[in-house]
Amino acid sequence: MQKYTMTVHEGLAELKILGQRIEKELASNAFIMINKHANTKIDGMSIADCQKVLKASMQKVNDLINRRNAIKQAITKSNAVTEITLTKDNGNSVTMTVAEVIEYKNVGIMYLEKLLSTLSSQYARVTREMKLKNDALTQEADRYVVGLFGSKDGNGISADVIENSRNSYIEANTIDLIDPNKVMNKINDLKEELDFYNTKVDAALSTSNAVTTIEFEV
Repeated sequence: MQKYTMTVHEGLAELKILGQRIEKELASNAFIMINKHANTKIDGMSIADCQKVLKASMQKVNDLINRRNAIKQAITKSNAVTEITLTKDNGNSVTMTVAEVIEYKNVGIMYLEKLLSTLSSQYARVTREMKLKNDALTQEADRYVVGLFGSKDGNGISADVIENSRNSYIEANTIDLIDPNKVMNKINDLKEELDFYNTKVDAALSTSNAVTTIEFEV
C-alpha cells in the first residue's frame, strides 16, 4: 500500500473525477462473458488473453473504488475533528466542526428557511385579516347602535349612553393579535441568522478545505 497526502479541496475534486471514471468503467467494460466450448478464440483473442482482459478490467475498477473510498473516509474523519469559527458582525462568534457546518448548511438551514417562510406567510395573513376586520368595526358599530336604539342618534337616548354602547361594541369585537412567540422579532432574527450563515459558511468551508490536509493509504 502507498500513502498519499493532499488537501481536502484536492480530495473533493478528485472524488468527483473518480466518480465519473468509475461510472465510465462500469458502463464500458465486461467482467464476464460466454464462449462456445469448441472455440479457442474470442474476437481474435485467446481464452487466456480474454481472461487477462476481464481480470484487468475488474482490477482497474476496484482500484478506482478503493481510492475513492479511502479519500472519502479520510475527508469524513477530517471533517469530524477540524473546527472553523464563524464571526458575526457584532463580534460574536460560533465554532463548529466542518461536519457540523456541512450538516447545518445542507439540512439545518433548509428548516430555518421553511420556518421563516411559514412565519412570514402566517404573520402577513393574520395581520391582514385583523386589519380588515378592525377597519370594518366602525360601520358595524353604527349598525349595532341603530339596531339597539332605532337610529344613530338613539331617538332621545342620551349621547353618552349611545357612545358607551358603541364603544363597548367596538371593544368587545376588536380583533386582537395573539402573539406569544413575538413572530415579527423571530422573523427578523431568522433573516439575520440566515444572511450570516449564507454569507459566511461557503467562504469558511473553502478556506478550511484549502489548508486542511488528509492522509490515506491505497
